[in-house]
Amino acid sequence: MTAFAQLLLPKDSEATSHILHNYLIPSRLATKGTVIDCKGNYPFPPATLLYTIETDKPFDFNIRVPSWANESSTIHVGKSDSDLSEGSQPFVPNALNETHLRRFHRVPIRSAGDYRILVTLSTEIRVERRENNTISIYHGPLLYAYDIEFEAITRLPRNYKDGTNCREVADILGQGDKNWMEKVRDHDFVPTAKWNVAIDPSQNMTLVVGEHALLPEGKIRELPNPIWSSGAPPVYIEVTAVEIEWR
Repeated sequence: MTAFAQLLLPKDSEATSHILHNYLIPSRLATKGTVIDCKGNYPFPPATLLYTIETDKPFDFNIRVPSWANESSTIHVGKSDSDLSEGSQPFVPNALNETHLRRFHRVPIRSAGDYRILVTLSTEIRVERRENNTISIYHGPLLYAYDIEFEAITRLPRNYKDGTNCREVADILGQGDKNWMEKVRDHDFVPTAKWNVAIDPSQNMTLVVGEHALLPEGKIRELPNPIWSSGAPPVYIEVTAVEIEWR
């Protein structure tokens, strides 16, 4: 799956072609006469997308505006050697006249050349009510959860019906053409810290963000890999919580 898409136009059409960036992930598009590179730290705040474009023809570049992005989100468009710290504009949908582009911000690339586009997405912490008096806490597209310390127990896969080791895996282990089965494992995560906590959504919640994604030289700071390990994401939310009785 590619994050970019092109709208195909009839051969006799004189309309400007469109390129869409729908999934806001680091990605690359190389098509006839146009190369677009996108680097960034999306979806982690401050969610920054840095595009470099090389093209030999004009086109409309459309970037999806997430529904959670607020009015503080900005976009800067300039030549490849331009200063990205000046001249920002609001990053809001501006293609509302076309149904398929109603949630996109359109950037007209009016001539051949090299360009840079910097998008910074801003948002707030969102609390959404769920069933049984529970809540979900979001920031941008991410759902946040309490990071519980645990011990990992790794073993051969077990049959979900009776809890015994999967015979199919045991029979295959050791066969030369099935080496990948030696890496198939089940993992049990056993809590080693308090896990029975409840958040008070009436109290303040604070977003704590690490180092800014955009470096002074206009490059994107690399994220840890793997990013989803405990303590690796560059952001967390401080909340007020209390231990509860969970029978």
